[in-house]
Amino acid sequence: MISEVKINDKELLKYSLSKIYEGGNVDIEHLMDQREFVCFGQYLGNDPYWVVSIYDFTTDGDCLLDIVLNRKGMLSVDTFKRMAMITADYVFFQAGRTRVSTMVKQSNEKSIRLTKAFGFKVEGIVRNGYNKPKVEDKILFGMLKEECTWI
Repeated sequence: MISEVKINDKELLKYSLSKIYEGGNVDIEHLMDQREFVCFGQYLGNDPYWVVSIYDFTTDGDCLLDIVLNRKGMLSVDTFKRMAMITADYVFFQAGRTRVSTMVKQSNEKSIRLTKAFGFKVEGIVRNGYNKPKVEDKILFGMLKEECTWI
């Protein structure tokens, strides 16, 4: 059974960060206290189903976003739409951003398809942008508020 959407759930954030930082230790309490990360997500049973983390609010108009799925592409259309609408509402209205960016490993074809389905546009390649577990390029994606079809 899929849970209600959770906001800033520590276990979801911990799961997301373990994937983003590949198991690195991150002080979740500090991040949440400092409001450096915001996350939304759902559980499928007792396991994380999907998590969207939004962070790096250091510039006036931009922020970064990461999407982590636990079910390797098994995301229903309704769940995808809900995830996209919640994310767009938060980024563009609640946080007042005019753009959002994300980065994906060039070899991660499923994530590239998901990112494009969200409405992100390719903005460039960061050469040798990832170095673990192997050195590879990352694709920089961006979305402007006026391009977002989810709001």
